[in-house]
Amino acid sequence: MKNLFLALTAIFLFASCSTDDNNAEGPRTKSLLIAQPCFNSISGTFAMDFADGLGNPTLKFGATVQGLPVSTGSGTSNNIYTMYLQLQPLADCEDMYSDSGAMISFSSAAFTGTSVPTINLKPVNIPFMCYKWRVVISRVDAIIRLGSRNNSDTCTSVSEWYDAPLY
Repeated sequence: MKNLFLALTAIFLFASCSTDDNNAEGPRTKSLLIAQPCFNSISGTFAMDFADGLGNPTLKFGATVQGLPVSTGSGTSNNIYTMYLQLQPLADCEDMYSDSGAMISFSSAAFTGTSVPTINLKPVNIPFMCYKWRVVISRVDAIIRLGSRNNSDTCTSVSEWYDAPLY
């Protein structure tokens, strides 16, 4: 009987101490602003240029966008975008989900409309052998205006992840 009473007391103690107070956690959490997409769809493109020889190709990462750019009433020609190439190292070259280490990012020059530039890299500029990549396009002029707290016109479009190219 003592063991049963002791077990019930222990269970009650654990149950009463493990309740969470969501109201106490509320002020410490931050809401994330999820930007609308800049384009209807985006896909990554890749090409190699062997002008410097077979042993030293130039890797050309780019994007194809479809659909009109999101406009904030000032016309699509006034929107300024930047493309980012994100490279995520992988622990296993055969497993796209084996993320390992910190992601690195390269950015393009600013552009307008749908004429997306390419980011050219040499293999020596990529510090790992196994990686996956994707392109991200963000509106630059909206980021500059973030100080005004008018975040309604920010946008970001992200492609899917792609395997590292074989060369």
